Amino acid sequence: MDFDGLVAAASGDDRLAWDELVRRLSGVVWARLRRYHVAPSVRDDAFQLAFLRLAEHLDSIRRPECLPGWIAVTAANEMNRLLKGRSRTVPTAECGEQEPDAAAPPDRELLASEVKSVVRAAMRGLSERDAAIVSMRYLDAEGVGYAEIGQRLGMRHGSIGPTLGRSLEKMGEHPSVRRLR
Repeated sequence: MDFDGLVAAASGDDRLAWDELVRRLSGVVWARLRRYHVAPSVRDDAFQLAFLRLAEHLDSIRRPECLPGWIAVTAANEMNRLLKGRSRTVPTAECGEQEPDAAAPPDRELLASEVKSVVRAAMRGLSERDAAIVSMRYLDAEGVGYAEIGQRLGMRHGSIGPTLGRSLEKMGEHPSVRRLR
């Protein structure tokens, strides 16, 4: 199936189509993120965020054939946002002027709620401290930074990223999370 068909099917909540989109686009995202010399957990964060952005804008993709360029630029923007801590501009695809519609899809809040529900379900297998780190980093409205997490939990700054990476890895084994990967 081509990108047109996959996007249409995934927009209609076809999980197999979503999984196939992720499978086909993962290589493009990892290739872009490998350019950054950062901890693997930061790359993992940017990877997850790039696909979250795709899920958020899936209904507004006008040129699915440009998806590889769009997701590569989105991944780079998410990485830069993570590294610089400031907002980014909406990415455009390299093969054209594809830009998600400015208006948020009507079900955006539902999607965000569903993602949080999946994350919470996967967090049940984590220790209390690890669940707190994931919650502060991804479920708090502002996305708490490593320094504040360390301060709140009495952890060294350098141990937070590896702990978060292990937690995300463990959560990735949860069946519901595979859809987000």
